[in-house]
Amino acid sequence: MGGTHIAKDGEKPTGKMWQYDSLRVEYPKTADNIFSTLITAKYPAKTERKLVNEYQSAALGLMDDSAKKPYEDFLKDRLAIRTMIDNDCETLNIPMDL
Repeated sequence: MGGTHIAKDGEKPTGKMWQYDSLRVEYPKTADNIFSTLITAKYPAKTERKLVNEYQSAALGLMDDSAKKPYEDFLKDRLAIRTMIDNDCETLNIPMDL
């Protein structure tokens, strides 16, 4: 995210443009559904499976222990996203689930 100045070559900027991340969440509007939609958008199932497989391979000694780190980072990010959504939903009176 960030701003970009709008101008033709050599001219003084006349405005500023902003870019935002957004995500459409289908019904029902609950914390669980928002979380599921966001985590799937950020980490498609194929990516998550790859991280799990590499982690398990490292746990079994088939891969180097460094292969565990990407999955551990994913889990930390997943927890941070869940906490953020739960806090936002509590503030906005959005139910956790139906």
